[in-house]
Amino acid sequence: MEGHILIALINSTIITAASVALIIIIASLSGYVLQRRKDKYSNFFNFLVLGGLIVPPAMVPTYWVLKLFNVNGTVLSVILMEAVLGFSFSVLIYKGFFTTIPKEIDEAALVDGCSGLRLFFTIIFPLLKPVTTTIAVIQAISIWNDFTIPMYFLSSSSNTTLPITVYMFFGKYQSSWNLVFADVVIIAIPMTIVYLLAQKYIIDGMTSGSLKG
Repeated sequence: MEGHILIALINSTIITAASVALIIIIASLSGYVLQRRKDKYSNFFNFLVLGGLIVPPAMVPTYWVLKLFNVNGTVLSVILMEAVLGFSFSVLIYKGFFTTIPKEIDEAALVDGCSGLRLFFTIIFPLLKPVTTTIAVIQAISIWNDFTIPMYFLSSSSNTTLPITVYMFFGKYQSSWNLVFADVVIIAIPMTIVYLLAQKYIIDGMTSGSLKG
């Protein structure tokens, strides 16, 4: 039993860390391009991002796509799913924050010969600390506590995550409620600590993009 919980803890940590890192990299780049670039394709891509918030995920087509690429039932499949589900929200938060960063910074760096990716990662990205912390904490809490995606896409006990381990203490005729509540506490403690340590940055990141008229 202890071994299953330890494996679930490791899996939850890997899935959460990898998904959040993927969301931050892709969403920050996408939000930067969507905010800075205005052309005939901008509205279309903005519509697609909003569509990611409106349209619910379809489990059966997703299952077949993951099976097609031979990643179904693996930790990687859950990482990809969690990253996709958190992408649209994160892009919108980043896009709002980029309005507070003057375009003159971009222009000065380009004049000095700075390439696009170097401009972003060496000059722009360090300015995103408040909003990046906000997104990291919000997405980490959501992914860490997610029950549905791992239940659907992880097929073996060696790939289980912490929220699913609650099932281990329920039986057909008897349930170990003391172990259930102990497990719930174990699940809640890491993200509670993360939130308490980062709550100042969360407030700053959520409000910064809305302060500019």
